[in-house]
Amino acid sequence: MRKCTLCLLLALTCALALPARSQVKGVLSVRSAGGAPGEVVGIEILMDANVRGVASAQFTLDFSRASSIKAPPLQPVLLQPGAQEAKIQLGPMVPSGTIATASARSGGQVMVGIAGVTGFSGPGVMVTVPLQIPANAIPRTSYELQLRDVLLYDELGNQVSVSVKNGTLTIAGLMDGDVTGDGVVDIRDALLALRMAVGLALYTTDQLMAADANKDGRITVIDVQAILRLALGLPPLFIPEEAYRKAIIDSYARLEQAIERKDLLTVMSMVSRDYLHNGVNREGFQATFANYFDTHYDINVSFRVTSVEFERIEGQDVAFVTFDQYLSGRRTSDGRIEEEQSQNSKMVWILESGVWKMIGNQETERPMSREPSEPSITKLLG
Repeated sequence: MRKCTLCLLLALTCALALPARSQVKGVLSVRSAGGAPGEVVGIEILMDANVRGVASAQFTLDFSRASSIKAPPLQPVLLQPGAQEAKIQLGPMVPSGTIATASARSGGQVMVGIAGVTGFSGPGVMVTVPLQIPANAIPRTSYELQLRDVLLYDELGNQVSVSVKNGTLTIAGLMDGDVTGDGVVDIRDALLALRMAVGLALYTTDQLMAADANKDGRITVIDVQAILRLALGLPPLFIPEEAYRKAIIDSYARLEQAIERKDLLTVMSMVSRDYLHNGVNREGFQATFANYFDTHYDINVSFRVTSVEFERIEGQDVAFVTFDQYLSGRRTSDGRIEEEQSQNSKMVWILESGVWKMIGNQETERPMSREPSEPSITKLLG
């Protein structure tokens, strides 16, 4: 009897000595999608495996921001013409008996409400929101898909805390200069553009967009000259700001994925050899990221680009990017969650051999800039 009591006391002592295991915060995300002008695209709202026991949910899906100020707005699909209620479809994980509705009263937004008494858990699709792409949508334009005012509750009415990850909807189309549509820009594109310019070749709307280098709505020899320079690897004749802006936004989406996968090679492919930011050079950037990846797991990151401004400095194309960022990671040492969040972060990007890369603010390098001074990585991003 004494031996059993002693074993029980030892077990209780060990249990009390162990640190509490931190609960990993789940992620509610928008799956990025693509579609052609005139199509209806289903936007999926996803719960990851760490979102547990949700009985009711309310959030707003905002799709009002686009990479081009000329982009026509996306539209929700209404239950009835002229109504204010939008169509939605609950995911297969949602229990029967759960009720749901969606409001399209505000332009560029759909507010979704889901209520039930039985909890459901991820991973999987919580709800799909169909959006109508306008027939006159601009090819290669991207729309931000943002989750706002997220509220989740369990069966007992306790709030379920989650992180949010946004997505994008990209309109299909030919890339600039690729008039033939074969995926590359070469002399054949310049020749076809020249025939189009003098009326010897008919063309589609996508081909017009691809050949119209200066974006004046028509094709002339100046557009042909610009395409020929691209084909020969010469500096561009015009700064295609809309294409550049989309490329940078897409780079942040790839950066999110690379950080969450702890893919250091892909992360470093987005960093200029001349990177210097807040006193840290490229080697310090790499060492800090390597250290963070070694000491953290279950990493979740989200970037939201709010503005991109372009300048040409000493013959080089430079972009000044403002963005919001969120990062969470679980420490391997004790399982605790570390979170960082900042708004209006700043980063300078430079175009190197046709690829945008982070170059930083070029502040003076500190003597220890090559050492991983801290596990945080957000300060190196902006």
